[in-house]
Amino acid sequence: MNKYNEKSYVINNTTNVEESNEDEKASTTENEDDSKSGEIKSNSSEEKSGTIDTGVDNEIEEKETIKYKEVEGITNILLVGTDEREDGERTRSDTMMILTIDNINSKVKVTSILRDTYAKIPGYNMQKLNHSYRYGGIDLLRQSLEKTFEMSINYYAIVNFYGFKDIVDEIGGLELTVSDEEKDELNRCIIGLENQKENFFNEEPTLLELSGTQHMNGQQVLAYSRMRKIGRGSFDRVERQREVVTKLLLKIKETSIIKYPFVADKIFESVKTNIPFNTALDMAYTILKNNVNSIDELQVPPDKLCRGVNNYLDNGFVFIMDEENVKKVIHDFVFENTAYDPDEFNWFDYENSIYYVEPEPEVKENQTEEADKEEGNTEEIKEDENQVDNTESADVELEGIESGDNIKEQKNDNSNS
Repeated sequence: MNKYNEKSYVINNTTNVEESNEDEKASTTENEDDSKSGEIKSNSSEEKSGTIDTGVDNEIEEKETIKYKEVEGITNILLVGTDEREDGERTRSDTMMILTIDNINSKVKVTSILRDTYAKIPGYNMQKLNHSYRYGGIDLLRQSLEKTFEMSINYYAIVNFYGFKDIVDEIGGLELTVSDEEKDELNRCIIGLENQKENFFNEEPTLLELSGTQHMNGQQVLAYSRMRKIGRGSFDRVERQREVVTKLLLKIKETSIIKYPFVADKIFESVKTNIPFNTALDMAYTILKNNVNSIDELQVPPDKLCRGVNNYLDNGFVFIMDEENVKKVIHDFVFENTAYDPDEFNWFDYENSIYYVEPEPEVKENQTEEADKEEGNTEEIKEDENQVDNTESADVELEGIESGDNIKEQKNDNSNS
């Protein structure tokens, strides 16, 4: 066991989640009726929207609190959003995040992982990390992440488009801010899903009419989290996803403790997870007890420690990363409670790394235009059919990546400062 595994497996209380779950399942059956006894049965619009009930009697809250216990140490939960449009279809992991409940430092942390990160998938060699979910489901994805970053992941929760929309609607929506450009792209994403399947959401599509800060429903928040063809591509996309998850968690945290079983029950209807019901309630209680009012965030790999490379060894667009430094960043963040400081690292030197590949010779201008035209006509179709295609994001993702010349200029600036 290497240095990272020693650290992560010692700090995490669960070295084998499946074994510990057997014990928890035994207690879950015994305590589930008690845990759910605090559920308030109501048809009021306030309860359906997940808003806070400010009239809760303090004595009732105190009695409910006794039912819960803190989750000790550091717990990592893999959050996976899939691009599943039909039940049971094989899909990629559209979103990959690690939610960390750090009860040592009274912190909650969210680490988002770029889906085009180039890494070793057990049994499939080096590929994009998000392909592992399509090949082997949650087990292979979790195994790939644990081996890539040399850390343990205790639990997982999987949600598809429908489930995510329902969760957002259940808590009453979120307040988000969009620019004019983002508004147009958000609406395009909603329409795109509707074109895939008539009445995709089982309700009328609700497009944004204005830009700016506004309250959004589940459809709109889903589209906000998915759009990536503007700005800095995947970088902005995962930033928006962290924002949404952060606001979701903080809004759930504000819910009265006596409504925990009700809210958890609704969320469990929309996700696939190995988290026992009572454990989920304990996690929520831990966050509440630690008075967490903000959530620390990290993008992996960080901008400075990776390079976007197009048409890489028949893998399409990928992020090649500085593996050792990326592992240090994520372990410092998760286990040492140390924020990532880009000034402590040099720019990733892709050209001198073991992954460097000579770029292919440039083609003539008229050939490039024809290829772009052909790719533009087929890109959406391929993506929406969920094919693991090696050119799935080749032209789009480069919008957010520094060119080799820009990176060299930044390196020179850093060395002169």
